[in-house]
Amino acid sequence: MTNEKKAILAVSFGTSHAETREKTIGAIERAIAEAHPEYEIRRAFTSGMILKVLEKRDGIVIDSVAEAMNR
Repeated sequence: MTNEKKAILAVSFGTSHAETREKTIGAIERAIAEAHPEYEIRRAFTSGMILKVLEKRDGIVIDSVAEAMNR
């Protein structure tokens, strides 16, 4: 038996604006989680620029698609 978890990867371009991220991406992820409680919901952004800004400016680390898939 494996310890693999079932997950849904929520992928978007991303945004560096916290309020927008919560109202849009966060809302979609919450809806997915509610519809599929048996899955872990994982976030990934496709924009390298957004990922770098969030990490440097806000200390927030979000996976790229490749990083999320490796998890």
